[in-house]
Amino acid sequence: MKNKKIILAIPCLLKGGTEYQTLYLARALMGEGFDVKVLCYHESDMEVVNEFQTTGAEVDLLNWPRKTNKLHLISDFIRYFRKEKPWAVHVQYIAPAATVILSAKLAGIKNILATLHQMGTQYGMKDRMLMRFSSSLCRRFTFVSLAVQESWTGKRHLYDPGQPASFLSAKGTIYNTVDADEILGIRELADKPGLVNLWGLKGKIVVGAVSRLRYEKGIDVLVRAFVLIQPEIPDARLFIVGDGPERKSLENLAERLGISNSIIWTGEVTRSTAIQLMSVMSLMVLPSRYEGFGLTAIEAMIQGIPVVASKTGGIEEVVGSVDYDSLFKTEDHEDLAKVILDFLRMHKENWNATAVIEMTKNLFNFPVYSKTIAMLYNSLI
Repeated sequence: MKNKKIILAIPCLLKGGTEYQTLYLARALMGEGFDVKVLCYHESDMEVVNEFQTTGAEVDLLNWPRKTNKLHLISDFIRYFRKEKPWAVHVQYIAPAATVILSAKLAGIKNILATLHQMGTQYGMKDRMLMRFSSSLCRRFTFVSLAVQESWTGKRHLYDPGQPASFLSAKGTIYNTVDADEILGIRELADKPGLVNLWGLKGKIVVGAVSRLRYEKGIDVLVRAFVLIQPEIPDARLFIVGDGPERKSLENLAERLGISNSIIWTGEVTRSTAIQLMSVMSLMVLPSRYEGFGLTAIEAMIQGIPVVASKTGGIEEVVGSVDYDSLFKTEDHEDLAKVILDFLRMHKENWNATAVIEMTKNLFNFPVYSKTIAMLYNSLI
């Protein structure tokens, strides 16, 4: 596979789960001997760009405006691909991904792959037709969870390294990944006593969330649930790591419900800081309304941290692989409060962190993902 160039096309390189999965994809491909170039055609954050460059991947920042006419975009992409002459183009399926796929096809690229990250339940017929058209132009079209695949195609097919024939299918699921060594290495750097003192958590039971503060992440559901938890466990504190457009409305909600003094908001932090802050959590909650995968769940589970999550999308596969009792009805704050209280009262002492770490490694650790990606690309050769 030496000297075969692969272009990973993504609209933005910002601080998000899709970007980190693209980083892992670049690492996996470079580990197989491919030359990898990351094409970011809209916005970028230099901190994230530097992470890609540190791995050895070349990065092209085109900085094209979002409002660029589609025909102009197609023309520009065709010129770019014809100049680069890659063996394969792997597109992160985020708008305007269909334009990129079509452009690669018109440029004569034989090996086109794409990865779709979002659930199809919130999209209409137009988007579904566009996905079907785009996938017909790809040799392999992948999804980050079986739930995502089913929501778009009505089918479930896992690319399984233990079954080489599974990679002959044009569509299939490859789970997202984390690097256990990296996560645990960052955790070891955490000054847990210092963090506890810094955030006023000494002697407290910490219910945490690591999330962008957006409607779909359901942090308001968690705040409402905490109204029911706090009187039962007065020493409990809600520790919310992250920031976003819903921050002010969430703070107002907490104030109206009378629990402002029991909630700690960290604001935006780096990924490594977020991982270190997980070390002070008694459990972590993913209360999302919809979620393609739920990356923070495996970031917590690989550290042995208990996770409570909503029964939606890929989260149900991820958290349910360890403990179905940790799932609650989506948007039901009363059920969320019950699941959290049941864990803290009855299951906390019996939590087997070692078993959770091992199971998470077996399913989602980077070496498993890297082997799967290698077999996917080998199936094209």
